[in-house]
Amino acid sequence: MAFCVTLYSMWISRQQQTFLVFESAGRFINVYPYEFKVIIRYILKGDSLIVQWEIVNESKDEMYFSIGAHPAFKIPLVENETIEDYSLNFTPAATKNVIEYELKNSLIHERGTANDISTIQLTHSLFAHDALVYSNIEQITLVSNKSSHGVEVMSKNFPFVGIWSKYMDADGTMAPFVCIEPWYGIADTYNTSGNMKEKFGVNMLETGETFQAEYKMKFK
Repeated sequence: MAFCVTLYSMWISRQQQTFLVFESAGRFINVYPYEFKVIIRYILKGDSLIVQWEIVNESKDEMYFSIGAHPAFKIPLVENETIEDYSLNFTPAATKNVIEYELKNSLIHERGTANDISTIQLTHSLFAHDALVYSNIEQITLVSNKSSHGVEVMSKNFPFVGIWSKYMDADGTMAPFVCIEPWYGIADTYNTSGNMKEKFGVNMLETGETFQAEYKMKFK
């Protein structure tokens, strides 16, 4: 399958801004029955990287879709630290319950309300059973317990966030990175009907409408 990605780059008043444009152009109709255009903007501003999404429904009918990010951060960030020196600090949405999910055979199962979600210490076994998935989280901070280095991932109004690293079964360790992934959409649930329009977490755009969202990463 061929993909056509157009890349634009420019400088705007001390900000480096890069555009990625992807258009379906009739090439995927056998596997995804909609026409669309996706524009992704990367804006480097000081110590932060802002990522903006824009999705345009170019179909004649309403369009159903999901979109998500997969940023990965190397850990440890500095020498003489270990993975266990890092933790994940959560900032939940103020007016919504945080729901926790788990993956079994790549399908989502709801575990229920996470009443006390504030900090998770990184350990090599944390991702032994795949990703950690939550709803209604506005910010996750990856922070060192020994130094001032870390990264904040701000994804206000995103319905889901996934946290993941590759778990090495052979020696019981995690890979030297952790992903903090803002999502507008989620994997199928265990009781899925298979109908895209009924998929849990799916988004819908009317003909000609545009979806917009952004998340921000701040580096310390």
